[in-house]
Amino acid sequence: MHPYHLNIQIKPYAETLDCNDKLLFIGSCFSEHISYKLTEIQLDINSNPNGTIFNPVSLAQPIIRFLNNTLYTENDLIENNGNHYSIHHHSKLFNADKTDLLNLLNKKQEAFEEQLKTAKWLFITFGSAWVYSLKSNQTIVANCHKIPQNNFEKRLLNIEEISTIWAPLLAKLKINYPALNIVFTVSPVKHLRDGVHENNLSKSTLLLAINSLLNTKIMYFPAYELVVDDLRDYRFYESDCAHPNAMAIDYVFDKFKEAYFSQNMNSISIEILKYLQLKNHKPISTTGKEYTQYIEAKEAQLKKVQSYIPFFK
Repeated sequence: MHPYHLNIQIKPYAETLDCNDKLLFIGSCFSEHISYKLTEIQLDINSNPNGTIFNPVSLAQPIIRFLNNTLYTENDLIENNGNHYSIHHHSKLFNADKTDLLNLLNKKQEAFEEQLKTAKWLFITFGSAWVYSLKSNQTIVANCHKIPQNNFEKRLLNIEEISTIWAPLLAKLKINYPALNIVFTVSPVKHLRDGVHENNLSKSTLLLAINSLLNTKIMYFPAYELVVDDLRDYRFYESDCAHPNAMAIDYVFDKFKEAYFSQNMNSISIEILKYLQLKNHKPISTTGKEYTQYIEAKEAQLKKVQSYIPFFK
C-alpha cells in the first residue's frame, strides 16, 4: 500500500476497449474530463448531446426520447429574458426564436440516436440526486437557466425513483443493442452549495441506485471512490475544494485504462502519447541539424501511430 493513498486495484473487465470502438458519454462534467482524455488520443468520442447534466432523471431524457421516437416541442421550452431554453438541456443551448431552438434540439437528438445505434460503449455519470422541479407542472429540469428560484421546488430523489426510470431503459437498450457495453460512474465533484451533509446524502443515493441496476451486462467504474476514498486529500482538488484537479483526473484516467483498455489499446496509447509529446514540443530554433532530427523523429512517430490508426493526424 502506498503511504499516502489506498492505491485501489481495479481488475480489467472482461470486455475491453479498442481503438476502433465508438464511445458515447453522458452526464456530469467529470464525464467530460475522461472523454476529453480519450479524445486526445483520437478515439471516436461523442459527449453530452444535451450539455452537462447532473441529475439521473434529466440524464434519462435523450434515451427515453430515442426509444419512444419523441421530438422536442414547445412544451419542453421555457422563456427567460427574451430567450428560450429547454428544460431538458444545459443553458448553453438557447435561442430567441422557438422554432430555431427546437430545430437545433431535435437535430442534436437525431445525432445522439445515430451515435447510440453505432456505439460500442455508453458511459453514464450521475452527478447529483438533488433536483429542481417547476412548481407549475412538477417537471424536473436539467437546469434552472437563472430563472428565479421561487419558480422551483428542490428535493432529493430516492433510490426507487432513479431505478424505476433507468431499469426499463437499460433493459430495452440491451435487447435492441446486445453488443453495447453500459458503464455507470458517480462524479467525485462535490456539490458544496447543497451543503456537505446534503452532498453526502446525494452521492449515497446515487451509489445505491446504481447498485440496484448492476448486473452482468451493466458495469460500474469507481471514479468517485478513487478520488474520495483512494486519493482522499484536498491536494487533489482545485482551490474550490469541490472539483478534482489535473493530478486526480490523470490518476483516475490511469485506472480507467487499467480497467478498460485492451493490451493492443495500451500499446497504441503509449505510442500516441510519445507522438503528442513530440508534437507539442517547441524547438528553440527552426533551423539546423537538431531541428531536422526533431522533424524526422516526429514524422517517424506519426507514421508508427498511423500504422495502428490510419485516420490519426
